[in-house]
Amino acid sequence: MDGCISAVHLWSITFKHEIASFMGVSQERMPALFCQRIAEGVRGGRISYSDINRLQLDQPTEIWLVIKGKSKEPAPTRACATVIPVP
Repeated sequence: MDGCISAVHLWSITFKHEIASFMGVSQERMPALFCQRIAEGVRGGRISYSDINRLQLDQPTEIWLVIKGKSKEPAPTRACATVIPVP
């Protein structure tokens, strides 16, 4: 964790501000919370090496939900459409 927090402290002030804003936390809390969420995501199996690769290739990944602090989104369900006759 300490290595992650040290690395985050080296980010540009602009990037730190953007990530803190995205996470909805203060810039002071962001480094520790960011690293905590990433670590928990890896431990819990929500983030993998493939997610990091997809992130670098600008492909969809759940890493943004982890950073944001959101739980996994439920799978979409199919709703049955009711047809109402028009008079």
